[in-house]
Parts: sequence; structure tokens; C-alpha cells
Amino acid sequence: MPSQQDIAPHIEELTRALGTSVSEEEIRRELERYLEHGVPLHQAKKDIRTTLGGGRPLRKEIKHVSPSDPAVDTLARVLSVQAREITARGEQKTIWEGELADETGRIAYTSWVDHQLEPGQVLAISNAYIRTWQGNPQLNIGDNTQVEAGEADSLPPLAELQQTEQVSTPAQAGGGSEQKIADLKPGMNSIIVQGRLLSRNAREVTVKGEPKTLWEGELADETGRVSYTAWHDHGVDPGD
Repeated sequence: MPSQQDIAPHIEELTRALGTSVSEEEIRRELERYLEHGVPLHQAKKDIRTTLGGGRPLRKEIKHVSPSDPAVDTLARVLSVQAREITARGEQKTIWEGELADETGRIAYTSWVDHQLEPGQVLAISNAYIRTWQGNPQLNIGDNTQVEAGEADSLPPLAELQQTEQVSTPAQAGGGSEQKIADLKPGMNSIIVQGRLLSRNAREVTVKGEPKTLWEGELADETGRVSYTAWHDHGVDPGD
């Protein structure tokens, strides 16, 4: 199980998402219980949001979305939309691109499904995923994403939201550069770390109903140690 230091940022995130209805100590106990039973961290956080949130989807403000989020629910207004033809796996497809915003910021999006989007619409989006594109987070609306109309007056008007700042990735200033383990921070991505492998264990998990193998352990350099998870067998051994 990750250390208290490792899970502290995730407890803080859950506390912020759940508000004052649940104490930080209760969230800590629940998260530790899930992790002790071998539940992957991202799944544990999703389950806790659902159970402690009374079964309601908990929406995230746009400025708080991160590529490390396994799935995102948010409420946003469409700033722009444009159709584009692409070739995916040898087939011609149409995608829809533009920007979404709430009062905390704006974010680029790509929709792989035609939701008849129009500028000015307010959307309640559930189960979207975030990826990094050209150094900034991008919201992706796929086949498993639910998109519903939101209340028109639940967000500031279009003209006001067009003035909000674009959200950025925490790791943008230093993404792709080499980092010491002591300098790693939650939300970083596209980083390079050099260290010695201390341990490596395979574990069977079920992802979307399919069995998969992941490899876990610890990596260390002269500044500290960090837990890791690998979704592919890279053929490395402790000591490498």
C-alpha cells in the first residue's frame, strides 16, 4: 500500500471534491481500506466519490482537471465547435473540436460523437477522459461519455467565459526533462526519471472486465524512493 505521504494529495483532492459533508479522517480511512484490499488507486478514488457522495456524480471544476484523472465529470459551456475529417485506423471519421469553459477556466476538447454541439450550450459531461496535447490538458468525449443539457443560467454567459484563462498542465514547465525523485509532484507527466529498481512484483487485476497483469515496486535514486506501476513487462529486474 502507498505511504501516507503518497496518498496525502489524493485525500486532499477527495476532500475538496466531497466538500464539508465528509470529514478528511473518514476519507482517509476509506481510502486506506480500499488500498489494503488491493484496489487500484484510481478505482478507489472513483468508488469513494460515489459512495461518500451519496451516489451523486461529483463534478470537477475545469481548472482542477488533470491528465492523471481516470475519468472526469464536469459542467461547462461550449465556447466553440468545429468539425474536422481525420483518418483513424484506416477509416475516415469526423470529430468535433473546440473549447469548453466554466468560471474557473477553459479547456480544449475533442468529441468523437456528434452531440450537435453549438456555442453557448451548457453541458453536463460525465465519464470524459483527459489527455495532454501540446503541453496542455484536453478533454476527450468518447463513446462511453454521457453528455446532457445543463441549465442555461448555471454558468456565466458566453461572452464572460470567453475571457477566462486556459488551464495548463502542472508539469508543463519541465515536461520531458529529467527529474530527481525528491522533486516529483502529483500531476506531473511526460517526465524522465533515472534510478535503480529496488523491487518488482506482478499482480493480476481486472480492467473493464478483462484480466490484465501489472508490475509494481519501488525505484530509487540518491534523493529518495518512489513507488511505480507499469502496465507492460519491460524485462527489468531488481538492481537494474
